[in-house]
Amino acid sequence: MENAKRDLKDLVSHIRPMAEFIGPMDSPIWTKKDLVRRFDANINFFKANYLIVVMLFFTYNIIATPILLLILLMSASLYIGTYLTRNSHFSIFNGAVSFNNTSKMVASTIMTTIMLASTGHMFSLQLTAFVGGIFCFAHAIFRPPVARALQQNVT
Repeated sequence: MENAKRDLKDLVSHIRPMAEFIGPMDSPIWTKKDLVRRFDANINFFKANYLIVVMLFFTYNIIATPILLLILLMSASLYIGTYLTRNSHFSIFNGAVSFNNTSKMVASTIMTTIMLASTGHMFSLQLTAFVGGIFCFAHAIFRPPVARALQQNVT
């Protein structure tokens, strides 16, 4: 848990100002070397901003489809319930069927998958991730890297 907190603080500290993130766009030199240089420098330098962009796409998708919000809240309650009961075994049918932590987590994942797939929102989430990824990929290719990004990428 401490590693997750440290990683989150590190990620938040790398959020770049919006003016720097948007910056000038130009057509890249279409050589493999230039494209790889741009892509690597921008991905490493703007990774926190890219995460924010993808999360904005997900937020819009969730707000636009309230049933998806309801499904995600139900899924979160399943996982929270699994976490809160991590030290106890759950059994049904007078102990004939017993669930440990792993089987409770698997059951929560299966229920989440069934709820998302049966309502058609599994594809919606995948499409949102794809569109967000394409947007970030295009930005990483067409945004010339700032000097700090190139220096940071070298070290």
